[in-house]
Amino acid sequence: KVLDKYAMETNLVDCIRQKEGGKELLQTIASRVISAIDEDKSSQAKWMQVTDDALRLSSLSKEPKNTPLPQSANIKYPLIRMACDQFAARSYPELIKDGKIVKTEIVGHSNPLIEALAYGVATHMSHQLLGSDSDWETGMDKLLTALPNIGYVCKKTYYDPIKKCNRSDVCYYKDVILRNDPTILSLNDLRRITHVLHIHPND
Repeated sequence: KVLDKYAMETNLVDCIRQKEGGKELLQTIASRVISAIDEDKSSQAKWMQVTDDALRLSSLSKEPKNTPLPQSANIKYPLIRMACDQFAARSYPELIKDGKIVKTEIVGHSNPLIEALAYGVATHMSHQLLGSDSDWETGMDKLLTALPNIGYVCKKTYYDPIKKCNRSDVCYYKDVILRNDPTILSLNDLRRITHVLHIHPND
């Protein structure tokens, strides 16, 4: 019952603050959350370093080279960049075959009415993502270009109540904090997924 009640709340902080000892409880929760996030960051440190090195190679940034002689030539061929572009160019058409992103699957007994409803849902949701005011395509293009380099990219699709439209944001890899553990096989196995949001003071 308590979880059902809190599930309908927009901000749990306001509910907890109003209770007796709520301020102290919020401080306890905050310290536990920050400590857990710091542990996840530490587990990601080696992967972050490898990813930064890979991105530096693909960016073709000019770096001084002093071996075997001072100011030696440092020519970089865009092989990694070309491979990433080829991956994006070949993967994108496979995702939007027939102009439909969302596909439905009927579980259980099917009939013409259910099939028509499933088709309508898939068509409507695909139109929402591919509409003229949607940023889904732009974000997916960025994701497919970055994926071969980074190896893991998150995309968050949700309804924005302020702009009153569906949004699909590619999450920068440094803003998604996950525990790096070989025993974790999927996101569903994680105890927490932290997405760092950068908010302006006026927001």
